[in-house]
Amino acid sequence: MDKPDLEFDDIEPIRQTSLPTASEVARGRALAKLGLDIAWYNARLEEIRDTNGSPCCQTCNRPETQKLRGKPRDLVVSKSQQLICQSCANNNYKAQQKANVEKRYDGSQETLERFWEENRTTLPEAKRIIWEERSEEVECLVARIKEHIKGSTWSQEHQDDLPAAIREFADEFTKHGLLETAVVLEWKERNESTLSTTSAESVYLNYGYQTAFPAYVANSFLAFVEKHLNIQPTEPSSLYRIGGILRVLDGKPYTVTSCLLKCSTYGCKSTSSYENEPEKYQPSQWFCPECRAAIIVKANSAFSKLADKRFVETQRDAAARAPIRTRDEWGRPIISEDRIFGERGPYVQ
Repeated sequence: MDKPDLEFDDIEPIRQTSLPTASEVARGRALAKLGLDIAWYNARLEEIRDTNGSPCCQTCNRPETQKLRGKPRDLVVSKSQQLICQSCANNNYKAQQKANVEKRYDGSQETLERFWEENRTTLPEAKRIIWEERSEEVECLVARIKEHIKGSTWSQEHQDDLPAAIREFADEFTKHGLLETAVVLEWKERNESTLSTTSAESVYLNYGYQTAFPAYVANSFLAFVEKHLNIQPTEPSSLYRIGGILRVLDGKPYTVTSCLLKCSTYGCKSTSSYENEPEKYQPSQWFCPECRAAIIVKANSAFSKLADKRFVETQRDAAARAPIRTRDEWGRPIISEDRIFGERGPYVQ
């Protein structure tokens, strides 16, 4: 006769001692702080068991769902002497911590919101209205984009709004760039120089107005759109990624087949387009026709000077290697090139 297969979890471990376990000792200490004991705990467990025999939380009226080593965790005794589950105990702890923080805060501490309110009172009325309208416009676009990223019911009902939101985001990025909202982490280390600038980060740090699109939302939205359009980015730059997305929306291939070339001459603003072709590489430097002609003229002038200098050096070297003449063709001694001595003294030619 075959023996039935027994799972390891079906076998209850047999304790070889009557000493209490660590969890029982900890429970006894927690109960002693409240003036209770193990007998009270066991009696209360029997009172709150449901039809399945599981003890239920006295706050949410549900059995414990969290487990420890495969078994439900024990119920926790609250300060009101109720047996509650781990989830309710965590909620009570967070509520107590929040109440402690609010009790310590008497309203005199400096906060970021109070810092923004004080700085906004120093702004001119016209500038404050402009920044408020601008911030509201950016926040509305951010809210629309976040709805599309989450895939909410609103985004499913307004799927036609996604291409428009992409184009508005691209236009926003081109005109105003991105806002790094992490600058508020250093608001306590601010200085007077940041108040005089009008950059998006400075305005957000000092007044709390979002005058540009937040960078963290932009990165999430670009990844969402690329996944939605089933395209693989080829450049890490956000500008190239946005350009490729707009090309796909226009029905063109994502890969850019042409690029913009700028004249490499300092100060020259001439540009031209370059078409990428297979087995053809983009030139590292490009010069416009006018600058190239000027470069050729300078090069020819430099080469002619080098050739003249080289010719002079060649003649000098040839003269240095030639033998020294001591007599002319008639045998007369040569003192110098213009004086020749004859039998009766110097002879002048």
